[in-house]
Amino acid sequence: MRIAIVGAGSFGTTLAHVWSSAGHEVHLWAREPEVVESINNDNRNCLFNSQFELHPAMRAHGELVKALEGADAVFLAVPSKFLRELIPQLGLALKSAQLPEHVPFVSVVKGIMFEPTELVSAFAQQEFASIGLTWVQFCGPNLSVEIMGGQPTASVVACADTEVSARLQRELSTPGLRLYTNQDPVGVEVCGALKNILAVASGIATGLRLGLNSRGVLLTRGVVEMRRVLPVFGGDPQTLYGLAGFGDIIATAFSENSRNFRAGMEFAKGISLAEVEGETKMVAEGVRTVKALTQFVEEQHPELDLPITRQVYAVIYEGKPPKDAISELMARPHKEEV
Repeated sequence: MRIAIVGAGSFGTTLAHVWSSAGHEVHLWAREPEVVESINNDNRNCLFNSQFELHPAMRAHGELVKALEGADAVFLAVPSKFLRELIPQLGLALKSAQLPEHVPFVSVVKGIMFEPTELVSAFAQQEFASIGLTWVQFCGPNLSVEIMGGQPTASVVACADTEVSARLQRELSTPGLRLYTNQDPVGVEVCGALKNILAVASGIATGLRLGLNSRGVLLTRGVVEMRRVLPVFGGDPQTLYGLAGFGDIIATAFSENSRNFRAGMEFAKGISLAEVEGETKMVAEGVRTVKALTQFVEEQHPELDLPITRQVYAVIYEGKPPKDAISELMARPHKEEV
């Protein structure tokens, strides 16, 4: 299978390595010329997880069309904050590449677009309407460092067309990457984005030296908030109980290999957003997703009760001391659990 991966960050590079190692022909697009050069010449990504040697068969390109030509499936692995600029360019490149109709277009993005708030799938499918791609959402507990280290994991490929998801499952599963199918791509997308807010919250709690009791409460009540939000975007709340929901929450909310968790630990120290984002080229999607979701709820769904989301937003964007945020959550009026 010839696979095109748009985005050579940590996860895009990881997928390229996994599927190259499994015998697929993988072409990777990178924005940074130095990344293209280091992958092709040194079998390493010089900017993201550079400690790992990559499979020598994978090829990197600086031109979108070169990476896309002849692809049997296209994967989007670019942080959501870059997509308003990139997706129109990608649409032109897809037309130039002249891919067959209904080629699977698989998003591994775990974020929500903001200003205005909208799902990546909604924006991209509008831009790609004349191209005829089949949208697929990919998500799961996928910490790149663990996958590159050879540890087993699983993910879900979600598509309204069950034949497409079954084919991707069959062809792209490997001994270390088990794929499941799902018919709720919107729910998978929303879960993948919202769990990053909980990972930031868990990092804040950990940075405050709170124990597992506190974090258990925080994440459980956070899951309730996710369940409230899912139907608003058109997702199935049942999807929350799968790999895109609980599976990804467990991985990202308890691991220092999660950039969202690490960002939360920094916020707990009183470090500003500008300082946190300046420390690394890796993007903590939860930082932007909490802004997009909070603004969306305030403007269109003020009836939604999302106290943890609102407190994470206040810590990051309003300078609220994290301890005050915890105190306010604990002082809320008493209520039924569910």
